[in-house]
Amino acid sequence: MNEANYDIYSGDDARDRLVKSAIDKIGHGKPIVIINLLRFRESADYQGLTHAQTSELVKQEPHCSGPDAYYKRYVPVYNDVCKKYFGKEHGASQKILYLGKEMLPLLNRGRVPVEEGDERYWHAVIMLRYPSLEAAMQFIKTDEYWQANVHRVAALEDNVAWVTEPIEVAT
Repeated sequence: MNEANYDIYSGDDARDRLVKSAIDKIGHGKPIVIINLLRFRESADYQGLTHAQTSELVKQEPHCSGPDAYYKRYVPVYNDVCKKYFGKEHGASQKILYLGKEMLPLLNRGRVPVEEGDERYWHAVIMLRYPSLEAAMQFIKTDEYWQANVHRVAALEDNVAWVTEPIEVAT
């Protein structure tokens, strides 16, 4: 599978450099896991989000908390969209591996404890498996994904995404 098979670049030079660098390091067509650290808004903010105008969930209940927008709106719609998209294109190779909330520090190497409000504090983590980085980048450009993503954008104050290459571990 080569880069030419995918229209994966966004036009955002900084992001495109990161995607290209990750593909160069991991390799084309290899499975990946994306680890997202999430920090929620107190209230979801749908202002100015084009896809929010067509969302039945937003029409029915325009106001909700950031966590509710993520857990009750984004995650279910994202799962449905993934089943349709990746079921056709890539089999069942995409899935949420883990979703956890209340990230509490356990080991901090003698540093000052992480507390809410600290830029190192995150409310939740989600780990997503994709058949490849190219497939993930192609997927997030679809209109179907953006029907889900509008809730993620409204929910999050900040997030950090790391792409990783899974390592098979003998058990």
